[in-house]
Amino acid sequence: MPKTILHNHKSTKNWPQALSLRAPCANDAQLFYDLVNETLFEYIVATWGRWNEALTQQNARAFTSNPHARVICLNDIDVGIIACHINSTEIFVQDVYLFAAHQQNGWARCVINALQNDARRLNLPIRLGVLKVNPAIGFYTRQGFALERADAQYFYLIWRA
Repeated sequence: MPKTILHNHKSTKNWPQALSLRAPCANDAQLFYDLVNETLFEYIVATWGRWNEALTQQNARAFTSNPHARVICLNDIDVGIIACHINSTEIFVQDVYLFAAHQQNGWARCVINALQNDARRLNLPIRLGVLKVNPAIGFYTRQGFALERADAQYFYLIWRA
Protein backbone atom coordinates (compact mmCIF):
# COMPACT_ATOMS: atom_id res chain seq x y z
CA MET A 1 0.00 0.00 0.00
CA PRO A 2 1.40 3.45 -0.89
CA LYS A 3 2.55 5.62 1.98
CA THR A 4 0.74 8.80 2.94
CA ILE A 5 2.72 11.97 2.48
CA LEU A 6 2.45 15.02 4.77
CA HIS A 7 1.12 12.97 7.69
CA ASN A 8 2.99 13.93 10.86
CA HIS A 9 5.95 14.68 8.63
CA LYS A 10 8.90 16.96 9.13
CA SER A 11 8.08 18.83 5.92
CA THR A 12 5.34 20.65 7.81
CA LYS A 13 7.65 21.78 10.64
CA ASN A 14 8.29 25.16 8.96
CA TRP A 15 4.61 25.95 8.48
CA PRO A 16 3.09 28.92 10.22
CA GLN A 17 2.03 27.78 13.69
CA ALA A 18 -1.63 28.37 12.83
CA LEU A 19 -1.60 25.82 9.96
CA SER A 20 -1.98 22.11 10.63
CA LEU A 21 -3.31 18.86 9.17
CA ARG A 22 -5.61 16.26 10.67
CA ALA A 23 -7.04 12.95 9.53
CA PRO A 24 -10.61 13.13 8.23
CA CYS A 25 -13.50 11.71 10.22
CA ALA A 26 -17.01 10.62 9.19
CA ASN A 27 -18.35 14.13 9.78
CA ASP A 28 -16.00 15.52 7.14
CA ALA A 29 -18.10 14.28 4.21
CA GLN A 30 -20.01 17.58 4.36
CA LEU A 31 -16.74 19.53 4.47
CA PHE A 32 -15.50 17.76 1.34
CA TYR A 33 -18.84 18.29 -0.40
CA ASP A 34 -18.88 22.00 0.50
CA LEU A 35 -15.31 22.47 -0.73
CA VAL A 36 -15.97 20.78 -4.06
CA ASN A 37 -19.22 22.67 -4.48
CA GLU A 38 -17.60 26.03 -3.72
CA THR A 39 -14.33 25.56 -5.57
CA LEU A 40 -15.18 23.30 -8.52
CA PHE A 41 -18.90 23.54 -9.29
CA GLU A 42 -18.56 26.05 -12.14
CA TYR A 43 -15.56 24.21 -13.62
CA ILE A 44 -17.30 20.84 -13.46
CA VAL A 45 -20.36 22.26 -15.21
CA ALA A 46 -18.17 24.02 -17.79
CA THR A 47 -16.27 20.77 -18.46
CA TRP A 48 -19.01 18.13 -18.39
CA GLY A 49 -22.15 20.24 -18.86
CA ARG A 50 -23.73 19.30 -15.56
CA TRP A 51 -23.18 18.75 -11.85
CA ASN A 52 -23.44 15.12 -10.75
CA GLU A 53 -24.90 15.35 -7.26
CA ALA A 54 -24.83 11.60 -6.58
CA LEU A 55 -21.18 11.28 -7.61
CA THR A 56 -20.16 14.30 -5.55
CA GLN A 57 -21.93 12.89 -2.47
CA GLN A 58 -20.28 9.50 -3.06
CA ASN A 59 -16.83 11.09 -3.37
CA ALA A 60 -17.47 13.11 -0.22
CA ARG A 61 -18.24 9.96 1.75
CA ALA A 62 -15.19 8.20 0.28
CA PHE A 63 -12.94 11.10 1.32
CA THR A 64 -13.63 10.40 5.00
CA SER A 65 -12.04 6.95 4.78
CA ASN A 66 -9.22 7.80 2.38
CA PRO A 67 -5.98 6.98 4.22
CA HIS A 68 -4.14 9.53 2.06
CA ALA A 69 -6.47 12.42 2.86
CA ARG A 70 -5.96 15.22 5.36
CA VAL A 71 -8.04 18.19 6.43
CA ILE A 72 -6.12 21.47 6.32
CA CYS A 73 -6.78 23.52 9.45
CA LEU A 74 -6.03 27.15 10.23
CA ASN A 75 -6.20 27.96 13.93
CA ASP A 76 -8.23 24.75 14.38
CA ILE A 77 -10.76 25.81 11.72
CA ASP A 78 -11.19 23.48 8.73
CA VAL A 79 -10.22 25.49 5.65
CA GLY A 80 -9.40 22.84 3.06
CA ILE A 81 -8.41 19.31 2.21
CA ILE A 82 -5.56 17.51 0.54
CA ALA A 83 -5.31 13.93 -0.64
CA CYS A 84 -2.01 12.66 -1.99
CA HIS A 85 0.05 9.53 -1.87
CA ILE A 86 3.50 8.32 -2.65
CA ASN A 87 4.73 5.24 -4.45
CA SER A 88 8.12 4.23 -5.80
CA THR A 89 7.88 6.52 -8.84
CA GLU A 90 5.99 9.65 -7.78
CA ILE A 91 4.00 11.71 -5.33
CA PHE A 92 0.49 11.98 -6.73
CA VAL A 93 -1.81 14.80 -5.62
CA GLN A 94 -5.38 13.61 -5.98
CA ASP A 95 -7.17 16.61 -4.44
CA VAL A 96 -6.24 19.92 -2.88
CA TYR A 97 -8.97 22.45 -2.18
CA LEU A 98 -9.20 25.54 0.01
CA PHE A 99 -12.35 27.53 0.69
CA ALA A 100 -12.32 30.79 -1.29
CA ALA A 101 -12.04 32.86 1.89
CA HIS A 102 -8.70 31.17 2.60
CA GLN A 103 -7.23 31.36 -0.89
CA GLN A 104 -4.67 33.96 -1.90
CA ASN A 105 -3.15 33.91 1.62
CA GLY A 106 -0.21 31.59 0.98
CA TRP A 107 -1.74 28.54 2.69
CA ALA A 108 -1.88 26.42 -0.47
CA ARG A 109 1.69 27.45 -1.22
CA CYS A 110 2.74 26.16 2.24
CA VAL A 111 1.13 22.80 1.51
CA ILE A 112 2.65 22.53 -1.98
CA ASN A 113 6.06 23.65 -0.69
CA ALA A 114 5.94 20.88 1.94
CA LEU A 115 5.19 18.35 -0.81
CA GLN A 116 8.05 19.75 -2.87
CA ASN A 117 10.38 19.35 0.12
CA ASP A 118 9.32 15.72 0.43
CA ALA A 119 9.77 15.20 -3.32
CA ARG A 120 13.26 16.69 -3.18
CA ARG A 121 14.23 14.52 -0.22
CA LEU A 122 12.87 11.39 -1.93
CA ASN A 123 14.04 12.36 -5.42
CA LEU A 124 10.52 11.89 -6.81
CA PRO A 125 8.38 14.03 -9.12
CA ILE A 126 4.99 15.36 -8.07
CA ARG A 127 2.11 14.80 -10.49
CA LEU A 128 -1.42 16.18 -10.50
CA GLY A 129 -4.28 16.97 -12.84
CA VAL A 130 -6.14 20.28 -13.19
CA LEU A 131 -9.33 20.82 -15.15
CA LYS A 132 -8.46 22.88 -18.20
CA VAL A 133 -11.03 25.54 -17.29
CA ASN A 134 -9.74 25.91 -13.72
CA PRO A 135 -7.57 29.00 -13.18
CA ALA A 136 -5.62 27.06 -10.51
CA ILE A 137 -3.31 26.13 -13.38
CA GLY A 138 -1.68 29.54 -12.86
CA PHE A 139 -1.00 28.79 -9.21
CA TYR A 140 0.68 25.50 -10.04
CA THR A 141 2.84 26.95 -12.81
CA ARG A 142 3.99 29.67 -10.40
CA GLN A 143 5.00 26.85 -8.03
CA GLY A 144 7.20 25.35 -10.74
CA PHE A 145 4.86 22.73 -12.22
CA ALA A 146 5.03 22.13 -15.97
CA LEU A 147 2.64 20.61 -18.44
CA GLU A 148 3.39 16.93 -18.95
CA ARG A 149 0.37 16.04 -21.09
CA ALA A 150 -3.28 16.90 -21.63
CA ASP A 151 -6.53 15.26 -22.59
CA ALA A 152 -9.94 16.71 -23.42
CA GLN A 153 -10.67 17.78 -19.84
CA TYR A 154 -7.39 17.95 -17.92
CA PHE A 155 -3.92 19.37 -17.94
CA TYR A 156 -1.58 16.89 -16.27
CA LEU A 157 1.26 18.68 -14.52
CA ILE A 158 4.58 17.55 -13.14
CA TRP A 159 7.08 19.10 -10.78
CA ARG A 160 10.65 17.83 -10.63
CA ALA A 161 13.28 18.75 -8.07
